[in-house]
Amino acid sequence: MYWTDWGDHSKIERAGMDGLDRTIIVRTNLTWPNGLALDYDELRLYWVDAYTKKIEYSDLDGQNRRVRFYTLNALWGFCFYIPKVNQLLGIQNFN
Repeated sequence: MYWTDWGDHSKIERAGMDGLDRTIIVRTNLTWPNGLALDYDELRLYWVDAYTKKIEYSDLDGQNRRVRFYTLNALWGFCFYIPKVNQLLGIQNFN
C-alpha cells in the first residue's frame, strides 16, 4: 500500500498490506502530496502536489522521478496544464 504524509517533512511511503516493510520512497521537494495513482502497466506511481501544482511520477520504488504536468487550474471539469516548462497550454476534459 502507498500513502502520503503532509507536515514539516512531507513524504510518500509504502508498506506491505500487513504494515511491514514500511519505506519512505519520496522525501524531497514535496509540500502537499496527494492524489496517488498506480500504473501497473508502466510500473509507475503518480501523485499531485497541491502546493506546487505539479503532477509527478516515479518508479514504484521512488526512483526515476519526473514531472508529468505543471498544472495551472481546474475549472468546470477541465484541467489546464503545461506539459513541460515553456510549452503550450494543454486542456484535459474530465467530464
